[in-house]
Amino acid sequence: MEPAPTKPAAMEPPAEPVPLPSFPPSAGCGRANPAQGAAALTIRGAQASYLVTLPPNYDPNTPTPLIFGFHGRGRTHLEFQTVDASQIQTELGSRAVMVYLKSQGGNGWNNPAEVAPSVEFFEALYPQMLANYCVDTAQIFLVGHSSGAMFSEILACRFGERFRGIGAIAGRQEETNCAAGRVAALLIHGTTDTVVPFVDGTTAREFYLSRNGCESGSTPGAVSPCVSYQGCDPGLPVQWCQHTEPTYTDAATGRTTNHGWPSFASRAISNFFFSLPPRE
Repeated sequence: MEPAPTKPAAMEPPAEPVPLPSFPPSAGCGRANPAQGAAALTIRGAQASYLVTLPPNYDPNTPTPLIFGFHGRGRTHLEFQTVDASQIQTELGSRAVMVYLKSQGGNGWNNPAEVAPSVEFFEALYPQMLANYCVDTAQIFLVGHSSGAMFSEILACRFGERFRGIGAIAGRQEETNCAAGRVAALLIHGTTDTVVPFVDGTTAREFYLSRNGCESGSTPGAVSPCVSYQGCDPGLPVQWCQHTEPTYTDAATGRTTNHGWPSFASRAISNFFFSLPPRE
C-alpha cells in the first residue's frame, strides 16, 4: 500500500512589515528669514539665554543638520562658541544650525540643582528650533565640553531617539539607566586631565561600546589620534580620542593639564557627525 498523502502544513500568513521610523523635515522649512543671534526664554522665572548661528549657505527650504552646544562649568555659551571650543564655527557651524545654551540653576549642567532646570530649558527650546528653522530631523546632534559633555550624555541617555550622535570632550557618563534610543558617540579625553579624571572618560567609552554592541578591536579614525571601534551595531559607531595636548590651566591648582578642547576636536567631531550613514 502506498502511504496516505500527508496534508500540507498550513502556511503562516506573511508578517506585517515593520515600518521604519520617519524623519521628516521640521515644521520650520519654508519659513523665510529665521532669526539668528542672541535670544532668551524664561525658565523657572529666570532668563535662559542662548545663541543661534546659521551656516553661510542656509536655505529655508533645505533641511539642515542641527547641533546643540553646551559649555563647561564656570563658562558661558558665548565663551564656548568664541573661545573655548576652538574652530567649532568653522568645522560645525559652516554646515549646521548651531544653538549654544547657557546652563540653568548654576554655572554648570550636571549638579543636582542644575540638571532639572537645564533639561527644562532644552525641552522648551528643542521644539522651538524645529518650528523656526528648516532642520533635518535625522541629523540632530549634541556637543559639549566638561560639565557640558556630561549634560550631552544625560540628554542622549534620556532622549536618545531624538539624536543621531554626540561629541563629548572631557566628560563623564552621569546616567546609565537609559531610555530607548541609542546614539553614535565620539568621546575625547586627555590622559592627564586633573579636572575630570581620565578613568571617567574610559568608563564612558566602555558604556557606549557596550550599549552600541561594539567589539574591543579598533582601527585608526579619519582624524588622529582618534580610533574607530569594530563590530558596532549598524549606524551606531563609537570613536575614542585620547590626547596629551596641554590645553588648560586648572584654576584651583595653577597646574597645566589637558582638560581643555584639543586642537583636533572640532575637525574630528565634524568628520564623525557628517560621515554617519542615514538614520533609520
